[in-house]
Amino acid sequence: MVSNQGTYFVTPMDNSMEQTGFPTGKPKQAHHQYHDSTSFDPFHPTEFSADEIYQPVPIYSSSELWDLQEKELLYKHVIRVLRFLARFVTFFLAFSNTATQSVVLHKFLTTRNIIINDRNAWAAHTTIWTTILLLVVSVVTAIVSSMILGSYLSSGGVKRSNRVNATAGMGMAVVGSIAHMLVSLVAAATYRGGKTGHDLWGWTCDAKAQEIQPEFKEVIDFNHYCGIQSASWYVSLAMAVLAVLLMVAYIMEWKRGQIKKITNLNVKLEPVRV
Repeated sequence: MVSNQGTYFVTPMDNSMEQTGFPTGKPKQAHHQYHDSTSFDPFHPTEFSADEIYQPVPIYSSSELWDLQEKELLYKHVIRVLRFLARFVTFFLAFSNTATQSVVLHKFLTTRNIIINDRNAWAAHTTIWTTILLLVVSVVTAIVSSMILGSYLSSGGVKRSNRVNATAGMGMAVVGSIAHMLVSLVAAATYRGGKTGHDLWGWTCDAKAQEIQPEFKEVIDFNHYCGIQSASWYVSLAMAVLAVLLMVAYIMEWKRGQIKKITNLNVKLEPVRV
């Protein structure tokens, strides 16, 4: 049967085809540039979309594809260098801060009970929580960075690291970098904000500490401990900047993935007349 509303057949064979598992019903009518839908030929195979033949057609020219592949390779090298340098420098800075804050905290704990002229070397009601906070953040960062560097330096470490990144997903990697940056900034800001004169850093840099320096010259050098704690604050800011660099590397990795999709699937399908 032929309908004016559509081009399809209903034959006695439809029931038998349905029983044998072949699809039946109204086929989708073909509409493309090679067929005039106003003329109907019931025996022409291109009347039905199921019988249309498609051929691959390149999306980009050879020169454009070559440029994309060069860009993808450049991204690959820059990402590797950025990641390794950022993680190596982060480990070095975190280890430095860990050592500095450990030395300062140890110095306070071992000298707070030394009394000279009815007083010790530290401020009354000394607070140490800002030092402990920066120490904990530095220790965690150093451990995580050392594990990542260990995976890079081991046999097949780059491929293993790439598999870990692919498993974790780009979203998780970016979230981790943002969290690292925020924690570093919060630690640095808290450390600086806690410099009130009653904390370890503030006291060693305070003029009052310089007044009693001659009496405690055999116990502590306030200028030395003021200097290393001031350096720790700048190191904390540098760690936050490195976290931003890691975020940039992940953004570049996403762009590289988009380029790889194009170069790997550089074809589209177009219908051709048979």
